[in-house]
Amino acid sequence: VGEAPADWLERLDAALAEAKWQGRNRVAVDARGQSDDWAKEARNGFQRFEWRDAHDSGDPGIDAEHRECFALANALMDKLSAPKADRAEQLAAIDALLEHAATHFEQEESVLERCGYADLPEHARVHAGLLNRAQRVREDFARGKAGVAEVVEFVARDIVSRHFFTVDRA
Repeated sequence: VGEAPADWLERLDAALAEAKWQGRNRVAVDARGQSDDWAKEARNGFQRFEWRDAHDSGDPGIDAEHRECFALANALMDKLSAPKADRAEQLAAIDALLEHAATHFEQEESVLERCGYADLPEHARVHAGLLNRAQRVREDFARGKAGVAEVVEFVARDIVSRHFFTVDRA
């Protein structure tokens, strides 16, 4: 809807070429599609992140910080999906999440160091990479180079699914 078939095919061809360039078994997504348009029209907003007791790590401090991160991620999703979204409010919500994540990562690394966690250097490297990527996504969003879809994808996939539910659980 709102996109000519030739334009859609051109985007598809470019995404396929990008996936091929990346190597075997790769997927490339063209974020310039209509996802921002339908996201703005969504009445129920985006995915909500729900913390469950089964997600607890066993450290009350880390668990409280993870819960707060989920709350900030949900606040961000609300701002991104608001019918009359205000860019300044969206950026403020991104900044709040990033600030909390940076503080949380430092505190988590401190706990892991006290516990003698063998893979702490790698875990700290992952944290630094996430923060760097988050800052780039934020800057691209602020400049209009990235849309709502890129922010949602980064928060949902990279921070929550990959990091909290995969790396932190390990």
